Amino acid sequence: MGDPGAAGEIISTQSVPDQAAAWAARNGCGSTPAVERVAADVTRTVYPCAAGGSTELYTVEGGGHNWPGGDASTVQELIVGHQTRSISATQIIWDFFRSHPLEGPIAS
Repeated sequence: MGDPGAAGEIISTQSVPDQAAAWAARNGCGSTPAVERVAADVTRTVYPCAAGGSTELYTVEGGGHNWPGGDASTVQELIVGHQTRSISATQIIWDFFRSHPLEGPIAS
């Protein structure tokens, strides 16, 4: 498949780990990531990147289609699957963007 940054292109046939590797390559990162367990049911994969760059993937083992750390009910989990409370996706995303601010004008 082509460049994941190509205009209008949606990568839908690759696995999520393969898509993370493609983004790491696009970001100029190394191809061998470090994997660490951050909770009993969560791993974090981090690609080695130049200063200022980052490509990270959090994997929830047995996770469903939901927001890690968000509000959920037992009924909701029966429909969309397990929701981890081990991490907060909201906090992880906020920390990532705070650590990687864009400088200058944003292209439209």
